[in-house]
Amino acid sequence: MTKLDVLVIDDFLLTLTTEFKQKYLMEVFELRSRDRSLIISSQMETGEWHKKLGDGAIADAILDRAVSNSYHIFIHGESLRIKNGSATTD
Repeated sequence: MTKLDVLVIDDFLLTLTTEFKQKYLMEVFELRSRDRSLIISSQMETGEWHKKLGDGAIADAILDRAVSNSYHIFIHGESLRIKNGSATTD
């Protein structure tokens, strides 16, 4: 994953992370931040990521690598899956 030109992580942090996953994310983000592109999509805003990453210093380090030198695009509105009838809200 560190050698791909672009890495896309979809549905980032839908669940809480373990210590192992936190360390892994920090390492991947560190290696990618040097000269590779990273696209992260999430159903929550970046402000909510800290808690999902276990709070504390590890969360700070991961987020520093993930969002430094980044662009943020926020998309609001109804899910296209629901709008197009391919998913339900039940």
